Amino acid sequence: MPTTEIKGRAEIDLGGRTISLHAHGPAHTDCDLSLFDHQSRLLLPADLLFVKRRSSLDGSLLGWLHEVDVLQAIGAARAVSGHGPVAVDWAPAVAPLRRYLTVLRNETEKAVAAGVGIEQAVRSVGRSEAGDWVLFDDYNGWNVTEAYRELEWQ
Repeated sequence: MPTTEIKGRAEIDLGGRTISLHAHGPAHTDCDLSLFDHQSRLLLPADLLFVKRRSSLDGSLLGWLHEVDVLQAIGAARAVSGHGPVAVDWAPAVAPLRRYLTVLRNETEKAVAAGVGIEQAVRSVGRSEAGDWVLFDDYNGWNVTEAYRELEWQ
């Protein structure tokens, strides 16, 4: 069983190799944890990185966008995605995720501002991304619903 709770950031010295752990705010979920190996510049962002597979938004859209920026600032070269290929070049792998989350935010904000109901938003928001993701139709409606709920009272 785990014996250490990570709040914010922590480091583990593995004998000449330092691993940073980061407990993220609400993003994909409300309990995302990433690891970064400074020596190899390898990032393990867990489910904060989905590659070519549409993710579910179970935490916070705005938080996820923020946490992508936090991870980007680490300076990783490669990453092990939560879903997708075993190892990927970090910057090109995270770019489509950032794009999708940005489209989701922007189009949901526009729908809310225009008085578009949530049911109609589910059918229209993010559709430009459909061809780029496996399982898009399985998850996008949920993501729009969660984004709408988060953004409608801003």
